[in-house]
Amino acid sequence: MKTVFQAASVLALLSAPALAQTTSFYSFADTDGDGFITQEELAAVSPAFTPSVYTELDVDASGDIVVEEIGNSPYLRGFRFSSPAQFRREAPTIVRRYGSYRAIDTNGDGFLSAGEVSAVLPTVTRSRYVQADVNGDGVIDFNELYGWRHYTRLEDTGAVLLPEEAADENTVILDRVRYTRIDLNRDGVISMGELARIAPDATLAQYAAIDANDDGVVVYRELYASDVVAADIEKGLFVIPEADTAKTTNTYALDSYTYALLDTDDDNLMTLAELEAAIPTMKPGEMKGIDVDGDGFVRYDEIFTSPTVVRYYDSGAITVPTRTVSVERSYFTGIDRNRNGLIEEDELTEVSPAASRTVYTQIDTDTDGVVTYDELYGSKWFTQAVVDDSFITPAYTYRYYAPKN
Repeated sequence: MKTVFQAASVLALLSAPALAQTTSFYSFADTDGDGFITQEELAAVSPAFTPSVYTELDVDASGDIVVEEIGNSPYLRGFRFSSPAQFRREAPTIVRRYGSYRAIDTNGDGFLSAGEVSAVLPTVTRSRYVQADVNGDGVIDFNELYGWRHYTRLEDTGAVLLPEEAADENTVILDRVRYTRIDLNRDGVISMGELARIAPDATLAQYAAIDANDDGVVVYRELYASDVVAADIEKGLFVIPEADTAKTTNTYALDSYTYALLDTDDDNLMTLAELEAAIPTMKPGEMKGIDVDGDGFVRYDEIFTSPTVVRYYDSGAITVPTRTVSVERSYFTGIDRNRNGLIEEDELTEVSPAASRTVYTQIDTDTDGVVTYDELYGSKWFTQAVVDDSFITPAYTYRYYAPKN
């Protein structure tokens, strides 16, 4: 951060050297002119600068803040203000939003990765994330978050999903997935038209009742606190129209994490024997129809497009082993937006600011123009991207939905 003082000093001297800018802040913060800012002096600038804020700024715990400490502070690096008065007006918002910033920064490294941002803004798009990342370093710092208008709007409407204590993680993840699927235009809030997709019988009066703060849109907590749609949402009952018709279709849900669980030898390919072990009631000859290309393996797209698998899934006859596999294995589904079992270039670039044409070409080892489950999971780039949490929408929060045959 470039600190409060740097921010305030940029006030009158936007093109002047940093030291001159910092001095400009001290001219009204250091009221006794001794070159140090005390806790009392900082509080006089704004009551928002509490003792705890002062302690953070006073890195060496000397009891006084000097220019260098402000210049290295995480609070206001890179901020631009036109006057000390403007700075005073902004101070409460800065302090409050920095608290939110630290809550979003779950790994505590001082920056917000794509995964951390999408955890609190589940409908954020790649273009919006890239727009916020002004310096193009792949992460968002506090100054960039503060200047991000999309985030500001959602925070003002209560649509930022900050972590809450004692929240069940599985429920939170599932609710975020469902919220994302309702928010068709991915603007972070839910309109009446979007709500009508999951609650087609809801009236305008009911919609108004859900909109607790009467701001004209429904946000995450309003939706899940509503008696009108909460029961349906808990059951996962969504009315999702097909792309080319107004008719709706039943859906089944199997994801790439399930695929990984069924692949008991963890070789990234499910064998016929592994699938048969999961469906002990399968009749002779049915397995052959699942292995469409006849190579002896049940690939991702084969299992999730097989009418036989759908039928056994619906009847509860698939036994998924109780075990744990790596989180990486579960990303494939969320990236595969068109649900065809393959990942096209635009699907990969949409969910990761770190992806590029060159990256995609490297992952596509057989140069057939598409990326398979094996190619993605075997990619060094993908492994590192998971470590860096550089996916806009963490794919493990998405379920694979496909129409029944």
